[in-house]
Amino acid sequence: MTALIGVILGTLVGYAIYRWPEGRFRETMIALSDVTTNFAGAPLAFAFVVILGMNGVVTQFILKYFNYKLYPDFSIYSFSGLVFAYVYFQLPLMVLLVLPAFSGIKKDWQESAQGMGANTFQFWWYVGLPILMPSMIAGLTLLFANAFGAYATAYTLVQSKLSLVTLQIGYMIAGEVRQDVGIGMAMAVLSLIIMSLGILIYQLAMQRAQRWSKR
Repeated sequence: MTALIGVILGTLVGYAIYRWPEGRFRETMIALSDVTTNFAGAPLAFAFVVILGMNGVVTQFILKYFNYKLYPDFSIYSFSGLVFAYVYFQLPLMVLLVLPAFSGIKKDWQESAQGMGANTFQFWWYVGLPILMPSMIAGLTLLFANAFGAYATAYTLVQSKLSLVTLQIGYMIAGEVRQDVGIGMAMAVLSLIIMSLGILIYQLAMQRAQRWSKR
């Protein structure tokens, strides 16, 4: 889910940054995407607790000035909260992946399409989207692998509330209640296979996407 959300929102944000004129703002947004995509793990989880926890800054701000209680309708310690935290570092990663793909779309192609009577929607549907699709598929697989392998953020926020694969491996290997090293190692091997397939699909898709950047 976070991979799909990251691909959709990241592509839209990446397009907005791509259309922005060259300058300090555009460079700042790219640098910000680079920083936020590397800010994950336990520090990110604690940051969200401080901001959106039961006594978090934003939670208390909304309660004080809008008289609305986020809890229990929303909780950073729930599935929706974990999705929100994951999207935080998934979205900027997709922005960094899709920006080179937008650079591969030449302005001459859009002008030629308009000269042949195509409108903006038709250009993006028949020309732009097929060019972006390999990069979007590559981004989807990479974001899936990124979310699939995340551990510290999920462990800090939800612990045993959600049955994520990485959390189950940790409980099987180092837990005190359901410890079973054999099952944990088997799950780790299967996870490695899944991650390897995701990276392979990513590399194949990126090779296809790079063809357009060379034209």
